Amino acid sequence: SKQIAAIYGDVLTPVNFKKAGGVGSAEESFDAALIRGRPFIVLDNARGRIDSQKLESFATEDRYLARQPYSPPIEIDPRSAYVMVTSNQAELTPDMANRCVMVRIKKQPAGYRFRTYEEGDIVARIRAHQPHYLGAVFAVVRQWWQEGRQRLDRVTHSYQGWASTVGFIVESMLGLRGFLDDMETTKERISNPNLTWFRQVSLMLLSRDFYRAELNATR
Repeated sequence: SKQIAAIYGDVLTPVNFKKAGGVGSAEESFDAALIRGRPFIVLDNARGRIDSQKLESFATEDRYLARQPYSPPIEIDPRSAYVMVTSNQAELTPDMANRCVMVRIKKQPAGYRFRTYEEGDIVARIRAHQPHYLGAVFAVVRQWWQEGRQRLDRVTHSYQGWASTVGFIVESMLGLRGFLDDMETTKERISNPNLTWFRQVSLMLLSRDFYRAELNATR
């Protein structure tokens, strides 16, 4: 997520996730970031159930009313902001899950050494050469446009236009198969409290090297 913001010459605006609603809530901080015109917003390390009609509305409506205490609401164009949520224990409502694009981050093994650059890590590298990386993004979009703005015929995501366009770029132009693979399974898992609980139990067993043992409900 930091890399995405760095490509566009910006930084992330974090919103600490708390229980939705009320003074000091994530919704209030989210609205404040929108009013300040922040283009990249991240609800960082969210845990538990995320049930917010305001976030669901922001993800689908053409206009969004952001509010601050003692001030009239301000109309925001949702296209002006890129919103991310990071978590490994979040539970979404089915409506929220249908409005999200799931990105799975594969954790490297302990002791893994990431590549370093003269400037430092990859984010520092991008910031030092930001025009070059942004130019690479524009080059891909230009090539897609010149090839006739093609799209995938079939996609399963709610955002049909976005998914069919990005899917064509990823699969046909970049040669990376499997765009949105397992998306429906992931959405079901993250919006089903029973599956969320089962995942947490499975991760706990893996962390204790029980993955080779035969277990039952009493052990």
